[in-house]
Amino acid sequence: MDGKSFVSFNLAAAIASVGHKSILVDCDLRRPTLHEKFNTDNSNGLSRYMVNHTSKEEIILQTDVKNLAFISSGPVLPNSSELIEAGVLDDLISYLKGKYEYVIIDATPTGLVADAIPLIKYATHILLVCRSNHTRKDVFNDVLTMFRTNKIGKF
Repeated sequence: MDGKSFVSFNLAAAIASVGHKSILVDCDLRRPTLHEKFNTDNSNGLSRYMVNHTSKEEIILQTDVKNLAFISSGPVLPNSSELIEAGVLDDLISYLKGKYEYVIIDATPTGLVADAIPLIKYATHILLVCRSNHTRKDVFNDVLTMFRTNKIGKF
């Protein structure tokens, strides 16, 4: 773990605490952890929306942090990359962008699984999180190369 969920949780809480209506979406559909930080149940969430067409309103949870809402990942899916690539989140993300000032997406580790790449189309900013003496340099370099090759971000 490089701390991406820790950073996204604290970033979302900090933005909300200064008065901006924000939502944190746990898009780590492989190894979700954010529901634990909010001490919420993970039986309903993003994956239920993606597969069962659970309503947007049912998956959006209010948190103890003023101005901060949360969508948990829901149960782990075996085919999350394919669903994301198929655009099942397009309507949800558009809805959230219209309702909240900030939509923070916590994705899977970029270099390890394919889920993070199709989520980039929803981002206006990308924050790569790595931990000194922990993140494998070859994986990080591969991610940077992939970003450069696909003209993602500015390097």
